[in-house]
Parts: sequence; structure tokens; C-alpha cells
Amino acid sequence: DVIKLDDDVLDIAVGSAHSGVIKGPKREVFMFGNNKYNQLGTFTIRKNIFEKIQLSEFSSVEKIFCGLGSSAIIINGLVYM
Repeated sequence: DVIKLDDDVLDIAVGSAHSGVIKGPKREVFMFGNNKYNQLGTFTIRKNIFEKIQLSEFSSVEKIFCGLGSSAIIINGLVYM
């Protein structure tokens, strides 16, 4: 699936080989790129992934960070990795 990222993008983070976007009024998280170390949070170890990450237990993701081989989000002032 392809989403249009120029509409309602609230935050974007770029790692060494993966990226993440917070998008829309529901503040949905989309992750894409290399997932060799599960840095996308999909538990599917493979390359070239573009997926909406289901965070049913979370809402209102405030910020996203991507590093060399990891990612993190902030929700209600708490950091989740």
C-alpha cells in the first residue's frame, strides 16, 4: 500500500536505514526501511518494509526517534523502545 505522506505529517524521524512518520489526527505511526534488528517494531525481520504499526494499547504518539539500529516513541511523556 502507498500513503500520501505530504498530508497531515506531524513528525518524521530518519535512522541509518529506516524511518518513521506520525501521521493524521489519530497520530498513527508508519515505519519503513530495513528491519534487520526489528527497529520497525514489526517482529518480521526483513528488508524494505513499509507498514502502519498497530499501537492499539497506545494513543496520541507525541514524538518518534530513529537511530542506527533502534527506534523510540514518546507517549504521555514516557519513552517506549
